[in-house]
Amino acid sequence: MHKILADENVHKCLVLALRAMGMDVLWLAESGKRSLTDQEIARLANREKRTIITSDSDFIKLDELAGIMEGKVVYIKNRITAGNCAELAERVKAVIAAEGSVFVIDPESLLGFGEL
Repeated sequence: MHKILADENVHKCLVLALRAMGMDVLWLAESGKRSLTDQEIARLANREKRTIITSDSDFIKLDELAGIMEGKVVYIKNRITAGNCAELAERVKAVIAAEGSVFVIDPESLLGFGEL
């Protein structure tokens, strides 16, 4: 089972769609761990061996998390809505299984790049 840490900026519909696909999703918005710094989120993900899903572009700035981040980061560039949650959940599932450390999901394509 894939373990995911969903940043508090991730829409609830995506969290629910990922859970419906059988993924173990810790959503910061409902966990009582709101307002964590990016470094604290990275450390929590490392400790629990979770992939970070976020709409915060700070997570794709490799130099800021160098030496801290051990797992994958999925940055969702496009706006998450109830209308695109199912598609985004499928794309997230695909990148979790792919090789690489940082992935950007945008309306046009799926990009994987960088090593943390």
